[in-house]
Amino acid sequence: MAFEALSGALGLALIACGIAGLQGRALAHPALPRLPRLRVAGEIIGLICLVWSAYYGCQLLEGGLAVHRKLVWALVPVAAVLAYGYLDYLFARSLGGLLVLCASFLLHGAFVADLPVRPAYACVCYAVGSGGLLLVGVPWRFRDLLLAMGQSKPCRHTVAALCVLAGAVFAIMPFLA
Repeated sequence: MAFEALSGALGLALIACGIAGLQGRALAHPALPRLPRLRVAGEIIGLICLVWSAYYGCQLLEGGLAVHRKLVWALVPVAAVLAYGYLDYLFARSLGGLLVLCASFLLHGAFVADLPVRPAYACVCYAVGSGGLLLVGVPWRFRDLLLAMGQSKPCRHTVAALCVLAGAVFAIMPFLA
C-alpha cells in the first residue's frame, strides 16, 4: 500500500514538474534561480529526510548497539538546526536526499511487489536516485539547470520529457502487479 502511494505521488510530482517545465514563462521568472537556496522549504523537506534516515538507521542498530537508538533520534533536531544554520543550497540538498530515500524505498517495494517490468522500473529508480545524489553533492547545478531550461528550448523540452516519462513509469507500473 505504501509502495503504490509513494510511487504514485512521486510519479504525479514528476509529471507536474515536466508539464510546468514545458511552460517557458514560468522558467523565466527572476526568482526561480533562488529556488535551490530556499531555507524554510528546504528545512521542512530536510526534516522529513532526517526522520526517515533515523528510522532506517535505527533498524540497523541491533543487539548491543540497540541502546544507541535514542541517541540517533536525539540527533535529529540537532542536525536539523545545524543544517538550517550552516548549509547552503538547503532546498536542493534536501530535495536530493528525498529523491535518494524515495528511490531506495521504491526499489525495495518493486522487489517485494514482484512487478512484471521490474528491470525498467529499477532503471528509472536508479536514474532518479542518481539525480538525487547529484543534487546533494553539487546543488548549484540545479540552479544552472533551471537557468539553462529558461534560456534554451531544446534543454527545456528534453528535461520536461524525461520528467514526464519517469513520472509515467512511477505512476503506472506499480498498479500492473
